[in-house]
Amino acid sequence: MPFLLPWNKSPPHTQLGVGWYNNSIRLVRLSRTNNATPRLDLYKSLLNYKRPTSVLRKFIKRHSLKRIPCVGVMGIGHYQILLTEAPPVLDSELVAATRWQVQELIDFNIEEAIIDVFDVPASHRQEKMIYVVIARKKVVQTHIDNLLGMGFKLIALDIPELAMRNIAALLPEDKEGVALLWLTPKYRMLTITRNTTLYLSRTVEGDINRMVPLIIAEIRRSLTYYENHFNQAPINRLVIAPTSPPLPNLGKYLATHLGINVRLLDLNKLLHSKLCLTAAQQAQCFPILGAALRK
Repeated sequence: MPFLLPWNKSPPHTQLGVGWYNNSIRLVRLSRTNNATPRLDLYKSLLNYKRPTSVLRKFIKRHSLKRIPCVGVMGIGHYQILLTEAPPVLDSELVAATRWQVQELIDFNIEEAIIDVFDVPASHRQEKMIYVVIARKKVVQTHIDNLLGMGFKLIALDIPELAMRNIAALLPEDKEGVALLWLTPKYRMLTITRNTTLYLSRTVEGDINRMVPLIIAEIRRSLTYYENHFNQAPINRLVIAPTSPPLPNLGKYLATHLGINVRLLDLNKLLHSKLCLTAAQQAQCFPILGAALRK
């Protein structure tokens, strides 16, 4: 889904993923041929620069990145994502109809919003459901201006949920269904995918040291909802995205309390690369790697 930007939808074999968070910029370049394992060609993190645009422009020029299609990823908290019933209209009218359907669910004027939608797989229930992504126009425009101002060839602006879906699609567990958990200092995001399709996404805010019991409860609820609502076989596989600092005991703890198979994801084993990313680098580049994988 080309979230927010109706531009070129056919990415070439080489693509950039870029995230802009305050004055920190993270960038990856991936190459891929058909369905072959993606190759990580470049990873760069520019942290706490007073003039990050100037620094990055020089970096882009030095590495000949200006003509490579780029997918940006928005930070969690810069948008809202809602699960709602799809209005009974043609696909061409879906976004417009959804705009008025969700205006009572947001805390700002609908005229200040940019909206996009993507499908939820059909369930045994009759109503068709969709995910609605809502962001303030000025927030989106700031992201666009920053990325274009640095010299990137921006083709789309994605959200972390879809970036995670792209990474989950590379996991061997995805064929039968897998839950992917991403932990940041402020947020916990869980996605459930099967055969490259995003079925469910949940985001919880709070400090991880206080949130583990709530995370366990949320994973249980999400797995049960997936099984019952979509009439799917139970998922017994959870993959934890790289964290910084690493949490080596978390997998065993969740496996014990959830009764499912849990493993920690190592991006170095998921990609072809001459680079060996540290745990901290993997945690930093996780969402932008998913953006670079966007097809």
